[in-house]
Amino acid sequence: MFMLRTYLPRTIHHLFIIGILVSYLAHSYYFFIFLIFLYVFVFYLFRKHQKFSAKNPTGGNEGLVFSPCNGNVEAIRTGVNHALFGENLLEVKLEIPLFEEMGIYLPQSVDVQEFVIKKAKKFFQMSLLQDLSQISQKKEILEGVLLTLKNTSGEKIGLQILNSFFSFWPEVYVMPGDKGRRNANIGYAPFGGHIFLYLPAQYNAQVRVGDRVNAFESILATTIK
Repeated sequence: MFMLRTYLPRTIHHLFIIGILVSYLAHSYYFFIFLIFLYVFVFYLFRKHQKFSAKNPTGGNEGLVFSPCNGNVEAIRTGVNHALFGENLLEVKLEIPLFEEMGIYLPQSVDVQEFVIKKAKKFFQMSLLQDLSQISQKKEILEGVLLTLKNTSGEKIGLQILNSFFSFWPEVYVMPGDKGRRNANIGYAPFGGHIFLYLPAQYNAQVRVGDRVNAFESILATTIK
């Protein structure tokens, strides 16, 4: 149960535990204390959100789009064209800070339609992030992990996940054909990153640039009625 609350692989847990035991048995108490503090710090960085449970509702939220991560709203744009996700879209750019819980969650109950991975050098990713409008107009696909999702209303939702300059490549657990309910954990972004959410034009943003958002709780957009 202890290991289920972190994104750390079991191998890392075992290595830390072995190192702590060996340093204690070898009477290397300074190293023993150092390893304990390092383990606690790394465990905190890779902590896993515990609010999601089987009691979370899966229906009745077709017109609501929840935040796929914990972090901040960096940008909101309308009328965006994307080579993979379509045209005239609402785009919400989110940042997962370095020390934030790094989980990635489904914004609605969806089917996974496409899963695309396009890797690039980090300095190139940073330049892409700084001039997103120009890239969108050219209809080029940004680098990163791209997920095409279809919700229960048949609408297409796009998720694009990029690592930042100091973070690692995002880990994603889903594949085309998978189904997931709203708020299901589908991966994590080690040491932070950026998530771009693309929605059909009939959605209205319910957040503003600079807002703090929380997975499971913050509603990013709703359907125009």
